[in-house]
Amino acid sequence: MPKIQVFVTNEMYSKILSRVERKLEEGATERDANKSSEASKLIELGLRVQELQESRKESGFNQMEFNKEILRQLSITNASAQKILAISSNNEEIKGMSKFEFSLMMQEIKKYTDDMVGHFFAIEEGEE
Repeated sequence: MPKIQVFVTNEMYSKILSRVERKLEEGATERDANKSSEASKLIELGLRVQELQESRKESGFNQMEFNKEILRQLSITNASAQKILAISSNNEEIKGMSKFEFSLMMQEIKKYTDDMVGHFFAIEEGEE
């Protein structure tokens, strides 16, 4: 194996030593757990992370564009559903039934939505 010399901060050195000591305490041999092997693993991991980040940049994925398209699609779905609901609530077969009144249905939908969002994201008072 090729050998390289690397200088690290005292803090990094201490962290590497504590990782080695922990592995030795867990039963690893000195051949398996030493400063050199631990530093090599960390360098390899760092290279993998760096390569992954670089490949993501080259992939052309744009989080802002993705968010914009999701919002656009949700807006279309929301507007369409409201129009269909309004049209349906004027149907002669259900007209006059309070549970199918448009404003009441919208309130129920808003409450359901708020409950679902609240389940996944804490809503602070005054945020609405």
